Amino acid sequence: MEFRRRIRIAKGIYLNLSKHGIGFSVGPKGLHYSTGPSGEHVTAGIPGTGLYYRRKLGAHKQKESDQKAAPQTRPARHEAVTQELPAEVPAAGMLASHFEKQFQQGCVAYQGGQYHDAYQVFADLVDEDDEVGDARFMAALCASYTGDNSPAIDLLSQLLSTEGPFPGDDGTLPARYLPGITVRVPITQFASVELDLSAALAMFLLAELLRAEGRHDEAIAMLEEVVSEAPDFRYGHLALADLYCLTERYDQLFQLFSEHEKNLENEDDVALELMYYWAVALTVRELYEAAEDVYHRALAKSKDRNPELVKIVQYGHADMVERWGKKAEARKQFEKLYALDPQFYDVADRVNALLDT
Repeated sequence: MEFRRRIRIAKGIYLNLSKHGIGFSVGPKGLHYSTGPSGEHVTAGIPGTGLYYRRKLGAHKQKESDQKAAPQTRPARHEAVTQELPAEVPAAGMLASHFEKQFQQGCVAYQGGQYHDAYQVFADLVDEDDEVGDARFMAALCASYTGDNSPAIDLLSQLLSTEGPFPGDDGTLPARYLPGITVRVPITQFASVELDLSAALAMFLLAELLRAEGRHDEAIAMLEEVVSEAPDFRYGHLALADLYCLTERYDQLFQLFSEHEKNLENEDDVALELMYYWAVALTVRELYEAAEDVYHRALAKSKDRNPELVKIVQYGHADMVERWGKKAEARKQFEKLYALDPQFYDVADRVNALLDT
């Protein structure tokens, strides 16, 4: 990948490359966001299973705790990327070039769900002309569907280091042969972002693939640029909070919410999940009264929220109360969650450990 300081992709969208990793900035215009709960259960295990351990932090500087903190649940991710397809791929015109006719055939295979075949067509076109961003983009998208993350990352990095035009721009082949297609990229277990075939999708998909490959520093750098350039883009905040927790960067988590999200209200699942992470950040700092306020507001309007997400918030609240030293109250809350779902994570063990309090 070619490294540059700041590359203009389109109006309001820039790619930032350096020896430290990959980043990008994007303005709020021209993007379409949506949320969609997956309804999957939380998983437990180490590493990367939705369980993380907290470190005790000082008031201003993160420190290692002398003892391991008890585990707390964290929303697990659903790694699949889903799509909406057009009813039929338009035919290539009689005067279309050989390249365009091959590209159209790749789109037909893609539309039919034959991603391996489609990838081969698009990859051959990339080899034929390495300046064609359309083929790079579609090859990367197909590779992501088949789980071939490494070539997808390389192709997207190459695409975003060019000067355009980019997929979705007027006159590009994806806009011509796959009109109206959208792709939903997961942010957390309970939220996703849905985008047209575009440079914005390429950037979000690249961040997701970097995360899936364990290249967290690069994914975090990209998302930090998103939050910096688009401070009202709460999906960027949520994705960044998820990665901060995954990598135990609790100082950064606290700073993120201190600057952007501390006055959250439980308006939808995205807001509820953000409130959960804000409460976690406060708990790590041992700011229990503030954490209690966030949990109280989060759980006050949970009737219409994803029930699996609500259970995670309930568990986090009970865990915080126990850390606060209120053992009897913590036992009542864990018992309430146990009555709701006795198989949820380690809630049975938490109840048993508090029976004598």
